Amino acid sequence: MTAQEQMDSWQRFIASFYSGPNTIETKRATVSSLIEQGRQAWLAQPSRPLLLPAELGSWPCWYVICPDRAQATWIRDLIRAAAGSWIDFDGRPIPPDSRKVLDPPVNELLAGTGVAYRFLTARDSVSNEKVLAALTQLGRTLTHRPFRRIELTPHLGRLLTDFSGACAAGAEGLAARSLGLLENDHRISGINRLFLKVQFLAAFERWEELDALPELRDLFNMEDRPALVSDALARRVISGLPESVSTQYFLENAEGALVPSVAAIRSAAGAAYYAFWSLSNGESDSRVTDRLKVSGWIDAARRRSDLAEILAGNAQPVDVSAEPFNTGAVRQALGEGRVDAAVEILQRASPAEDLLPLLLQAFVKGMSEQAFTLLREWKNALGPALVEKHLAQVGQSPASAALDLSLASAVTRIFGGSLPATDREREMEILRGNWLAEVMRPGQLQNVIEVAMELLNSGHESAVELVDALLDLEIDIVRTGQFMVGLEGLRELVITAWVIVDESGQKRRAERVLDLISRTLDAGISPSDYKRIVEDLLGRWEPFLTAAGFSFSLETIEVLAAYRPAGIDVLDTFAAVILSRVSIHDLRRLDRSSIDTAVSLAPEFGLQVPVLEQATFAVADELPAADLQGSVAIYSLMEAATRRARDILIQRFPGLRVVMVSDKVATDALRNAADTSDLLVIADRAATHAATDALRRARGGRPLEYATGKGTASLVDAVLRGAQALSSASP
Repeated sequence: MTAQEQMDSWQRFIASFYSGPNTIETKRATVSSLIEQGRQAWLAQPSRPLLLPAELGSWPCWYVICPDRAQATWIRDLIRAAAGSWIDFDGRPIPPDSRKVLDPPVNELLAGTGVAYRFLTARDSVSNEKVLAALTQLGRTLTHRPFRRIELTPHLGRLLTDFSGACAAGAEGLAARSLGLLENDHRISGINRLFLKVQFLAAFERWEELDALPELRDLFNMEDRPALVSDALARRVISGLPESVSTQYFLENAEGALVPSVAAIRSAAGAAYYAFWSLSNGESDSRVTDRLKVSGWIDAARRRSDLAEILAGNAQPVDVSAEPFNTGAVRQALGEGRVDAAVEILQRASPAEDLLPLLLQAFVKGMSEQAFTLLREWKNALGPALVEKHLAQVGQSPASAALDLSLASAVTRIFGGSLPATDREREMEILRGNWLAEVMRPGQLQNVIEVAMELLNSGHESAVELVDALLDLEIDIVRTGQFMVGLEGLRELVITAWVIVDESGQKRRAERVLDLISRTLDAGISPSDYKRIVEDLLGRWEPFLTAAGFSFSLETIEVLAAYRPAGIDVLDTFAAVILSRVSIHDLRRLDRSSIDTAVSLAPEFGLQVPVLEQATFAVADELPAADLQGSVAIYSLMEAATRRARDILIQRFPGLRVVMVSDKVATDALRNAADTSDLLVIADRAATHAATDALRRARGGRPLEYATGKGTASLVDAVLRGAQALSSASP
């Protein structure tokens, strides 16, 4: 924009802003001075934030205009610091499409490039003088201390953890948002973006989109794929098979050795693919059955009726130890992607340097327990130096540290020793890549739990990092979709450990713990265990008793309330700690959806929160607002939260029709709600995959919003985000 265009836009803005409902006297010295100060700020290069007074229906009002969107948080905090106790400021920016009072000329001036705020002050001369003095001084300060842009790069590991957790939990909306951030992150290479995309599409069974990827054929032909990508491709193949097929049919329609070892299995579909691939390449059903039993995947493979018959365990075991060793057979097995078969043949050979490359090839491709065990034996026989040399040649030198360690021992080494932080992080990456294969084997998860309990009881300085690792392990197990003995114990340990060792008040870790608690409750627990969990949370909740933690606290109450056993009243105490802190003054700092939720939720615990009519709100709430019209369908398995959201929305928008849907499977009622509503909202973090998939398919390309959480406020906010799909009418 040229200087003349800037001047013209300013003059049009001032003429429009100081007319109509704005009755303030512009000839007053203080007002004209602020207008001139604003003009200079707008014409500066670059434009600076500006503050302008107004008067609406005898209410003193201020507009704060930020030409650069990046200034929004900075200016919001400065306003609160300068005049926070004298003004009614909720920190919410003016919507870019707002048609209320003086918003249109402000938004026209910004033209979508900045952010603006507005707030009321009291109708009191003393208060107005205080606010005027504070904001005038703030305007002068902004003239001499311009905004300094700070670019904060999110931690890549956190982005990946959020993505992985969302995929495992079936939260498609959150997974899509996380994927979008990762796809636009310069630290992610092109091939890794593709890997993440494939995992996302497979996690939510979007097979048509996966089939349409132009790189799909390259992925199948790639030799070095991450296990999760191979698992995603295996799920695609298995999903397209008829209900019952022969091994020959599978061989003719498979896409290669996607799952070369039991250690590479990550899901029931992966187990089925492994079994089919091994059997179709001539391996005996007894050998395949034994491997799947030892690795903990036999029940998953037997979910398919065709495999259940083959892997019934009726065949006579094959005594491979009596067969002569054959180097050619090893090479053939490796070439066909049958790593476990190659290792079994190598078990019959005497340790020899010329065979070591073959063993290392099997080790790198499979990372199975058999390969680890055999490599340890050969390391003892041939000497560590020789094995280390060959490991380095195949780029696996760091993994050698794990060759002498079981999973439980590796956990002790990483979190119970004195490893430097960088070494601990590096070895954790190795551990994460291999721990699922070990904990799937019967009894191994319990060993890890016992070791972790000892470490946590010892009060080691890395205890909080151990909690993070256990959270990662739990979500990896959830992703498999398999029931695992010991999972309940792992979850119990994580909750207790977080309460005891985490004094950081970190909200993100607390949110992950709440997700784990939700899965614990959904699996079913005794009333005494429920009581213990709530009491543990109550003892750790002080850092979240703030305005910033209020919405998270509300969702925690709602999640716990959804599973509360009869006769257990400890949740009343927890809710009282959170809800009783809300006062009239807090209404100015908390978002409207959270306050509405608190008002609706409080009577369930014999409490009362100040209602909205008792507080003075910003201009947006003081003046008439458009009434949303049309129909909204909300899907969530937390029916109480959906009911509260429906009541709140109807109270705020009497012309809105809200339909509640809570079916766990695809039904005609569910499809009809998706097909006939103007807007569909899905709480995919409180849903089943079968239902959400049916809703998404029935919806097609029509307006759909995913709630960011499980609670009432997130449902209301999702409806408001999708409000453009609803007609508006002025009351």
